[in-house]
Amino acid sequence: MNSLDAGECATRLRDPEARAAFLARGVGGRSFMEPIRGVHAISAGLQLSLSELFRLDMRPLELTAAMHLLLNGPDSLADAWIRGERPFESARSADKATDPGLGELIAAVGLAPGRES
Repeated sequence: MNSLDAGECATRLRDPEARAAFLARGVGGRSFMEPIRGVHAISAGLQLSLSELFRLDMRPLELTAAMHLLLNGPDSLADAWIRGERPFESARSADKATDPGLGELIAAVGLAPGRES
C-alpha cells in the first residue's frame, strides 16, 4: 500500500477489510490508486510477454510454498520452469495441512494463521 499518512498505510497493509474497501472504491484518505494500477499494469505486461515469447507458465503461486520449493527442492527447479515444465504445481494450491514443512516455515516467519497468502 502507499499513502502520505504512515498510519493509514499501515492499516491498509495489515487490515484485509480496510485494504479490500480501499481497492474496491479507490478513494479515501491520503492514499493513491495510481501507483497500484501502474504496478498491476506492468506486472500484467511482463507476465503476458513472458508467457507469449517463452511459453512460461505465469499462473500465480503461493509465495511461501514457491520459496520452499526453490530453497529445498532440486537445483534444477528453475531450469525445469525455463524449459516449459511445471515444477511449481504444488505451490498453486499450497495447503500447510498437506505439507507439514510449509506449516513450519509459515510459523517460522511469523505469519498469523489464515494470513499465509
